[in-house]
Amino acid sequence: MPPPAKKPVADSPTLTAGDVKNATGMSYRQLNDWDSKGALPSQRQEESNWRKFTARQIFAIMVCKEIRDRFGTPLESLRGVREFLLQEGTDHLLAAIELMRFGFAVFIMTDLTETFVLEPDFEFETLLTYGILRTREDQGYVFIEVNHLVNRLLACLKTPVAALHIRDDNYRVLRSANTLIPQNEQEIALIRAIRQGDYQRVTLTKRNNENLVLEVEQELPEPEANTADINELLKEHEFQTVTVSRTNGKNVRVKRTLPVPLRRRHKQGN
Repeated sequence: MPPPAKKPVADSPTLTAGDVKNATGMSYRQLNDWDSKGALPSQRQEESNWRKFTARQIFAIMVCKEIRDRFGTPLESLRGVREFLLQEGTDHLLAAIELMRFGFAVFIMTDLTETFVLEPDFEFETLLTYGILRTREDQGYVFIEVNHLVNRLLACLKTPVAALHIRDDNYRVLRSANTLIPQNEQEIALIRAIRQGDYQRVTLTKRNNENLVLEVEQELPEPEANTADINELLKEHEFQTVTVSRTNGKNVRVKRTLPVPLRRRHKQGN
């Protein structure tokens, strides 16, 4: 992984309409049209009345133009996208650059009104897998890659930045890591048991080459073990094994082993 980079783009309004034209491919007439409709984020210098832009503002313009060109989206419908990209306290351009430095393909997904997501491509698999995008109402999304937009903008800066390319090596690392992701409910239950802080031992046993039995061993803290009522302890779980060590008529160690239910999916046709 590359070391953290210094912020590669300035956030002060030093870029001109000419820079916007070069980065976006828009004509001055188009820029004036967008400006007249309030769709061109910029600041004007009082002395010259010239428009000045930050790199973030140009990025917002580029994204809006990309959506408009590809999907024919009305200009007024892109207000939410522009506000998302320019909201205070965030820098989506810088976030995209940092992800691209790691060689990832970066996408924006939006419904143009409420949902705005900027993530590398593999994160969208997670959103789909866990049902984050499920809704009871009809819904549609715009989905665009921004790597080419960012690279074009970086090349138009006063001090141009070299293009950031997608790299397969980091994706290979991710694919290797994905083999460790839980694949079913049994594996999830096992990981939860291992992470449980008060279990001393976690045992997974395979019986009859089919059924998995997960058992966890818990030891009561010494003060609790000394005063434990074994009968009450046995009532807490229907299935368990309790082991008690006693010295001078007192409990000094109490352990219990509990089974953790593992639900198995039946094979199709059973």
